[in-house]
Amino acid sequence: MTQSGGSYFAATGLVGITCKPEAMSSYEVWAKTQWLDRRLRLNFIDLYDNCTNLQVKSLIGSGNAQIAKTTAATIKGVECESAAQVTAQWQLTAELSYIDAKHDRIVEATVPSGSLPFLLTEPRYTVPKLSLSDAAQYTPVISVCLVLGWAKYYWQNRIYYSPSSVRNPSLAPYGLRNLAKACTPSGSPWSAEIGTKNSLEEGYFTTLEAKRFVALKLAEPPRTAMPQITGKF
Repeated sequence: MTQSGGSYFAATGLVGITCKPEAMSSYEVWAKTQWLDRRLRLNFIDLYDNCTNLQVKSLIGSGNAQIAKTTAATIKGVECESAAQVTAQWQLTAELSYIDAKHDRIVEATVPSGSLPFLLTEPRYTVPKLSLSDAAQYTPVISVCLVLGWAKYYWQNRIYYSPSSVRNPSLAPYGLRNLAKACTPSGSPWSAEIGTKNSLEEGYFTTLEAKRFVALKLAEPPRTAMPQITGKF
């Protein structure tokens, strides 16, 4: 996979104006398995990416961006997912993602030159290094309707919005609990669903821009209910 080089006239410095073509060699190994008479599914993905002339774009202010260039980078990771049909009504699922990425050398970054020795060694610094989610689904069989209940927990570790190890322009680890319930009357084309995001009103932020050592953070919504009615015609 390649990405052409060129000029980036919104850059704030001369070094970030031009960049060489980026190239990436990507390798993936998949394993999809089923066990216990197909009641248990385990899938694994092992990935390896080798990048040259990697172009890392960072927002450092409204309308301003900087391209941090690196001569080479190696990205390794593994993703696992599982699903278990415990009973006819209960299903459990889990997902795990781990990304280990290393820079060879960063040429230019969105931090003062005196802070260059503290650069992160992660090309995918806007991606959590570790994230996981667990979910449970309950589907009872009722004569008059089909009812579905669903609960999910998601967690991710700290991610950075500037290629530096300074913690201000970063997002702290957080976990969210989401719930949903749906009902479909027997023989009816209509179904009703209500879901809640951030059910326990966990306080967390997202960072859209990182300017030097300061992050511009936006608070995510508190507990949010999302009713929905759908029909098939």
